Amino acid sequence: MSQRKLVEEILHKFEMSDCKPIATPMTVPCKLSSNDSPKTVEEEQLMKTLPYRQILGSIRYLVSCTRSDLSYSAGFLSRFM
Repeated sequence: MSQRKLVEEILHKFEMSDCKPIATPMTVPCKLSSNDSPKTVEEEQLMKTLPYRQILGSIRYLVSCTRSDLSYSAGFLSRFM
């Protein structure tokens, strides 16, 4: 079972069609903290314009259907959201 077409549609939707593929979905250990959060009003406004939740939702849908290799990364990023 494959969802190549859906993956390509998601990449296109979020303007990531020309991103470079990698062998692993996330480096381990990856440390995210409040230090990585926006610190200025300008950074906060920029973050509000990014479709972070929609991207994670799309990835989590893939995880639930066929891409279990992304489950750790999707869960980790969702907790940081």
